[in-house]
Amino acid sequence: MGRFEALLRKYQANRCTPEELEELLAHFGSDLNTEEIKKAIEQQLIEKGGETKELRSETDEIYKQIKRRIYTPKRSYGRRVYRWWAAAAILFCGSLVGYYLTNSDHLPVSEPNPNTPGPIVAGGNRATLTLANGDTILLTNSANGQLAEDGGVAIQKTHDGQLVYTSAAGESNGVTGTNQLTTPNGGIYNVVLSDGSHVWLNAASTLSYPLMFTDDERWVELSGEAYFEIVHDTKPFKVISNGQIVHVLGTAFNVDAYANAAAIRTTLLQGAVKLSYQNRETLLKPGEMAVNDLKGKIQIKPADRDKILAWKNGMFVFNNESIADIMRKVARWYDIEVTYEDAVADKKLWGTVSRYRTINELLDNIALAGNINYRIEGRRVILMK
Repeated sequence: MGRFEALLRKYQANRCTPEELEELLAHFGSDLNTEEIKKAIEQQLIEKGGETKELRSETDEIYKQIKRRIYTPKRSYGRRVYRWWAAAAILFCGSLVGYYLTNSDHLPVSEPNPNTPGPIVAGGNRATLTLANGDTILLTNSANGQLAEDGGVAIQKTHDGQLVYTSAAGESNGVTGTNQLTTPNGGIYNVVLSDGSHVWLNAASTLSYPLMFTDDERWVELSGEAYFEIVHDTKPFKVISNGQIVHVLGTAFNVDAYANAAAIRTTLLQGAVKLSYQNRETLLKPGEMAVNDLKGKIQIKPADRDKILAWKNGMFVFNNESIADIMRKVARWYDIEVTYEDAVADKKLWGTVSRYRTINELLDNIALAGNINYRIEGRRVILMK
């Protein structure tokens, strides 16, 4: 077995070191290694039971598809994205081998159920606003314009789906009530707070905040995930999530604090923040992520900006991520249940896809990259080998 084939097999088994991955990417990026790459593809076809007379044509077609996946993004984006797509193409190689042998149309098999109660659609601007007096407003169906007024504070829904709080006098006028914005599975919403700060709320999340910031500090409480762009002010801004407090003055950051998650992930994009948890304080620099395991340990890691902001920008980005983690995000966005018939949940994938694709288009991409199959029963997706 040659060096390239050995590295390819290690990558597909998720056992490559960073240095070995760089070496493998270099192989795929050079036309000098064409025959070696084709030989490795051909060997996989043989091992999977391919017909000898069809090997050369199938090998050539798989090779062409891999090179298209590598070189097209290279012209349009930077080297970082090129390397990411090249790695995705390596995984794509193994997937194509399996599908050329089992599917005449080269697509994963979906088994439709005639009893499916309507299509599963991607999420969108959906949320419920709970006012200080307990009244609720379903923002999905409400008309644009002013929704309510409390103590001189106007609450408006704009044509582009924002919820905006404004005060004609620019003062609190004694208003102390708290509002709550809640997104369901498959929902997302953007709110402009009374100080002008923007908050983007991801699916299955809740944000509580005062109508007006009246004291010496500004605060909100978050369950779920949100991206913040905070207006600079002498009054500090606090985000409270499951016992953790993020302290800021003016900055941009993301907080992932779902109630059923094992950790809170706080990522700083711009400015500076301080985290407080159980009498411990941690400072973050731009480009860093703090992973709080809720057991007293906070780990600082380099942040993948594109991956962190993918949900806000309408994308799914998977960077060596398990199918189980991927499908948790998919389930939240498409409001579905996910189950497994075989041991496929731990498979690691690379990929990027729009959050506004149909569920079948998304699952086809995941199935192709992971060399798995799926079927849909009502609002339940079952993954299998």
